[in-house]
Amino acid sequence: FDDATRTVRRLEEVRRFMSAVWDTSSDVMAMCSYKDDRLLALVSPSFFHVKQHDEHHQQHKSDLLHHHHEYDNSNNSTMILEINPKNGNYRTFEINLSQPISRKAAINIMWSDTNSTTSTNPTQAKNTAVLAELICRVHDSHGIEKTHMNEMYRLTKNNEEYKISCEARVTNLDRTYLVVVRDISERFQRFETEKKLIGEITARRKDAEANRFTRHEVKNGILAAIGLLDSLKDASSSVKRGGDDDGKAAAAAADKENNTNVSEYDECLGELDNTLRDILDTIMDHAMSREVIYEEYKVRREKIKVPEVLTAIRRHTSWNDARFPLEMEPFPFPVIGMDPRLLRYIYQNAVSNACRYGDPEQKITTSIAYDESKKEFQMQVINAPGPGHEHLMGISDDEVNDLVFSPSTRLHTKSEDEEFVTVTGSSGDGAWIMQKCAKTLKGECTIKFDKRRTLFSFHCPAKSYVLVEKEKKPDETATFTELPSNTWGVVIDDSGIQRKLMDRFLKIAGIPKEKRVIVGKDSKEIYGFCDMVVKLLKDEQESRFLVIADENLEVVEGAAMHGT
Repeated sequence: FDDATRTVRRLEEVRRFMSAVWDTSSDVMAMCSYKDDRLLALVSPSFFHVKQHDEHHQQHKSDLLHHHHEYDNSNNSTMILEINPKNGNYRTFEINLSQPISRKAAINIMWSDTNSTTSTNPTQAKNTAVLAELICRVHDSHGIEKTHMNEMYRLTKNNEEYKISCEARVTNLDRTYLVVVRDISERFQRFETEKKLIGEITARRKDAEANRFTRHEVKNGILAAIGLLDSLKDASSSVKRGGDDDGKAAAAAADKENNTNVSEYDECLGELDNTLRDILDTIMDHAMSREVIYEEYKVRREKIKVPEVLTAIRRHTSWNDARFPLEMEPFPFPVIGMDPRLLRYIYQNAVSNACRYGDPEQKITTSIAYDESKKEFQMQVINAPGPGHEHLMGISDDEVNDLVFSPSTRLHTKSEDEEFVTVTGSSGDGAWIMQKCAKTLKGECTIKFDKRRTLFSFHCPAKSYVLVEKEKKPDETATFTELPSNTWGVVIDDSGIQRKLMDRFLKIAGIPKEKRVIVGKDSKEIYGFCDMVVKLLKDEQESRFLVIADENLEVVEGAAMHGT
């Protein structure tokens, strides 16, 4: 019942509680006061104890998982910082506040003269100077409660010093004020990570929009041009054939006189056809590569004849061309199940790199093989050494493969001629995308630099198929069977060019205009398509229907896309 004893006991409890908080807090706390023209600050032990070791600081600045703290509780010393606010000079003392302090110990501390510059730790001396400057700023602002931003220093395990971002919050306690300094470097790193994530998401959305435009508008435009080219070829053939005997004779005479002009005309048509198809393949491959990068591409396996796919890339060469020979084992090569577009991309980049970095005077050999026992397809592209080949031979095979198939990497140096004529260089992502294409097919790409050659290899699992063709009689020929007269053609497509093409195809198939229904120009026609088809089937129960629908219909109103 003694009030004085109870008060002393409670004060002791408060002292122990505050000592525990003071000693164990990871934030640096400074209790500041002003007396006799001097600033006095009690700095918590965390100023000495917390050591952040980040051995991957330089390589993984944004990876929060590599940060870990170590607390050394063996020393609970509190630093007393005495600062002259006029010139910024300061002195430091150490005291253990976790234990009661005698008057004699306090007098010894007051009369001691320990300067901060005598610290054996340069990083600690820098942090002390930063803290002293911060306390002076807080005093000059009369202890206004606000947040100050500072940079302090830490060491890695290799004793490499680096800066960390800190915030200091000020709390006014009437005659004194409390400054809490907190490490916010992880917050900054998290912010940088989130910023990079938002950037990647934005880039992915832009790529998705570009792919949508490429797959629909550009592809449809090129297909329309190819369709018009086919019509031009048909018209040219009909003119050459003529309609009657007199026309045939006149056409023969004209052909004889203008044989050279006709040959040049056909050659131009063939070149235009090849150019359009090359552009179509290029834009479709580019759209596919963006999906492969983001791991959104769905493999579409088809039964393909590999020699024909590879020869189509080298459209102006044959399989036994002197510059680009093609070797295969076994012969004839079996039909295998694979995604032709992924194979095209890998092979096209391999040949392109061989032409760019190999000897331009030597041949580039392509070798394909199929192992029936392993169910594995193998492809090799071999070229003669080019400039800088000796330097690449000095790198180990594992290191070469890691470097070549990494993003934004280019091991070869440009020649003087290439520097002179090239405006924009390679981004260095081609081999990386090739490897991702191979991984999509559950395969792998490798490269090896030998003394006499550069060997690019690709292998992946594949299933072979045996094509069984029915025996045909010698006089049996394929004929086109017309559609029944009561057939309706119903088409839905969101592209105006595709709708025109489909109308033309249905006309060629023999469907009259009154039985051709082609919709998809707006949201009303797209959303009402099912009801329209059901009504048409009920009204024309005796008729047959050919329905062709685009698998991706985009609802567009004006310049805005509302859905797919």
